[in-house]
Amino acid sequence: MAKRRPAHTTQQLERKLGYDINHDISGFESAAYYIDLRPVPQDKHSRVQRELDEQTRCEFPVSDDGDILFENTKPSFQSEVVDYDGNTTTLKRTNHSRMYPFAASIDYNFRLRFSFLLTSVEASRALSAPKLIYNPTSDLGPIFSSLPAEIRQKIFYSVIPSGIWERQEHGVCLPNLAESLGDQSGFFFPLCQLPLLRTCKQIRFESLAFAYQKTMFRLDDIDEAIQVLIAAGQVGRQNITALEFSWSSRSDLERQASNAPADREFVPALVTLHAEECSILLEQCRNLKHLRLQFDEDLVDAFLPEVYEANEGLRRLQHIRGLQKLDIIDAAGEPLKRTQFVQWLRELTSAPG
Repeated sequence: MAKRRPAHTTQQLERKLGYDINHDISGFESAAYYIDLRPVPQDKHSRVQRELDEQTRCEFPVSDDGDILFENTKPSFQSEVVDYDGNTTTLKRTNHSRMYPFAASIDYNFRLRFSFLLTSVEASRALSAPKLIYNPTSDLGPIFSSLPAEIRQKIFYSVIPSGIWERQEHGVCLPNLAESLGDQSGFFFPLCQLPLLRTCKQIRFESLAFAYQKTMFRLDDIDEAIQVLIAAGQVGRQNITALEFSWSSRSDLERQASNAPADREFVPALVTLHAEECSILLEQCRNLKHLRLQFDEDLVDAFLPEVYEANEGLRRLQHIRGLQKLDIIDAAGEPLKRTQFVQWLRELTSAPG
């Protein structure tokens, strides 16, 4: 049985967090998500509870009186802008929260924006992330330097094997999204452990696109797809050819469950949170050829046409250009039966199965 979270009174939360939960925290309004893509709650009490949970998770030291001792060192900047090819990340201090004293926003040049609240550690990671500085005169060594670029590219493509990128293959954590805020190139994304990609920056620069092209990205859900497509940066989005993930969202499921009536059995609805943002990012995957979307078979049977036809996340899938294959599968990876929803989705994307 799961351990029940102890109830905290307002006075206890105020003492632990160091500020009145009714204090004006309007600066939070511009930051829609935490770094794990969970939405910032609209009510102040839930926000404070989130901060308490985060403090407990991070295991901050506690005083003899039970007060949480915060880090003494914090990033000293007030505002900083990082730009990469027209895509900008803006980081700034909010001073409204001890746990989340910074905010960050990503503004893409394809009309998509993400806003986050950051802890001091997350802000530091964003600022200290390595930046891509391209130097076309880098020494490739006497052999490669003497070859034309076209020949080098053929060699790189031939020696890079096809592979699968999935979470468990690269540790329990996704690429750090906070670090990705500081560099949108995707050059430092932990794609694979190929020695070729670790030879030198110039060889990585010339061969990285091929590594993305020959990798199937097998992800959990929409939240994870967004995290990876942000972290993979421009070079990743331009070269990813194959993606698989569940058309569901951990964040949306939690939101639905928290808003569901307590006296009724909870039945998940078609995902809406993050779905449209995910589809917009998929539109930027100009080389995407194979997309595998997983759906819960029981939920698909309950989908009403007026619901899924109005879902902006699904509707935007029609803007993915060049898609050659769309697999619509169940949790076991088997093709879903030809329901009205499956037929509609195929016609929408104009992609064969």
